[in-house]
Amino acid sequence: MKTAKQRHAARDAQLCEQYRKANWDGCEANNYFARSYRPDVESSYMNKPKHEAFERLKEVDIARNELFLEIAPLSFEKEKIVSYLSHLVPEKVFVQENIIRKEEYVNAYITAAKEILENIQKQHYDFQK
Repeated sequence: MKTAKQRHAARDAQLCEQYRKANWDGCEANNYFARSYRPDVESSYMNKPKHEAFERLKEVDIARNELFLEIAPLSFEKEKIVSYLSHLVPEKVFVQENIIRKEEYVNAYITAAKEILENIQKQHYDFQK
């Protein structure tokens, strides 16, 4: 008789099988982007000096972090994540109310998206092998 953990692992493996393609492992891609998301990104700046440079770094980190959160569920299918990243324009980027430098936030989000798309196109990630 299998334990609950073994049943869960078997179910996950079965689910992941449908997302494995010749050059894209959707479950591994999802794991990569989900692990890149940090729920505590803002708190890592709490003990930093109240200086504009740290505020800018924090907002850039928040932008990149939000991108990871957005693309993780899309990454199960290469076509979906590539489509999202390819069609991303500044007007589509949601900016949280607590962000002071909105334009820099959007630029950081778009730049990170372009970097990820470029890495996908170059087959840079391990889940593309």
